Amino acid sequence: MRRARPALRVVLALAMVGIGVMHFVAPEPFIKIVPAWLPAARALVLVSGFFEIAGGVGLLIPRTRRLASLGLVALYLAVVAVL
Repeated sequence: MRRARPALRVVLALAMVGIGVMHFVAPEPFIKIVPAWLPAARALVLVSGFFEIAGGVGLLIPRTRRLASLGLVALYLAVVAVL
């Protein structure tokens, strides 16, 4: 598993960046899943997309890897908590 970790990290980082970019390119599916009680659904989608991109890039930089991973966990916990 130790040898696979760098490759899996790159796969995860690319997935995070790809999904984050999709928040900007095609935000409608993401807007549809934002609960109605939250204000400014489009803005929330764009902000979460930005942080997914930042987290994905951060996973690739050794100095920011831990912070990026914790940030992505926090982001996804927040998303799951409001759904």
